[in-house]
Amino acid sequence: MNISKRLSNADSEILWRVQSLSYKDPTITLILNLTLGFGAGAFYVGKIEYAVTQLICYLILIPLCVIVEFSDSVGVALLFCILTFVILGLFIASVINARKWTFEYNYKKFAEICPTL
Repeated sequence: MNISKRLSNADSEILWRVQSLSYKDPTITLILNLTLGFGAGAFYVGKIEYAVTQLICYLILIPLCVIVEFSDSVGVALLFCILTFVILGLFIASVINARKWTFEYNYKKFAEICPTL
């Protein structure tokens, strides 16, 4: 509501700049999070730290799966379970926050164009 009031008073150059921005779609962020995983949706909206954390967890989990298969160690199995729950938590959080992250990204881009609004 506040943005629309401010845009109604903006000049044509600012309106043109706002309209020419390429905004991210929250649905695409959600689809990337659900299908690709590995932090793809977070990378899409600029949440680099979160995406890298998610990617590192996946990269640790892949060889750990092989180790668990051929090992009888309880410690390795426990580490595997803990890492699996961490990845599941990161995945659920990324799905829940996909829409919010996209709106934050789009607002940040908008604010860069219109700092005076």
